[in-house]
Amino acid sequence: MRTRTIARLMLAVCLVPLVGCAAPSADVDLLEARLRDQQDLVAQYRAIVDSANRELELARGESQLLRTQLAEAGRQPLLPEQADQLLRAEQLTFHKLMTGTRDTDGAPGDDSLNIVLTPQSREGEAVKLIGALQLEAIDLSQDGTERVIGSWSYTPDEARDLWHNGFLVTGYQLELPWQQLPATPSWSCTRGC
Repeated sequence: MRTRTIARLMLAVCLVPLVGCAAPSADVDLLEARLRDQQDLVAQYRAIVDSANRELELARGESQLLRTQLAEAGRQPLLPEQADQLLRAEQLTFHKLMTGTRDTDGAPGDDSLNIVLTPQSREGEAVKLIGALQLEAIDLSQDGTERVIGSWSYTPDEARDLWHNGFLVTGYQLELPWQQLPATPSWSCTRGC
């Protein structure tokens, strides 16, 4: 009986290392699987970055080609900082509180159109663009050519002078006298007529 107990004890001692080795093997397999997954992700991201770099190089080449063609045609190409500003602007917004009609002569009815126009980036930041500024006022109650009741154009130098960067308002500030009054009677009642 004693020999059986000793044999069982020896068998148990021999099996313990085998059982102990089986558990770490499962952990190693799991770690190796995770490592393979990570390596696959790294390879995918490298492919994406390589593709983006190729597209960037292509775009740079096209940009340089266009600049060369503009220079050969005698036109002034955009400087990189001008192109950067232009590409950052995603939308034009009118300041809601600072855009409307105004009475400047004291006679009944508003006789000018005040506008604050702001080019904005995707994040909503004001972007000062360099270039000519053209505005057109349209009376939506009219048809055809009678719809256009005002048209104003500014050179890049004139537009630069219209830029205002203030505490409450940033953008192009314009006071435009009506070239033709709107047909709708409500245009003159913005001040509670």
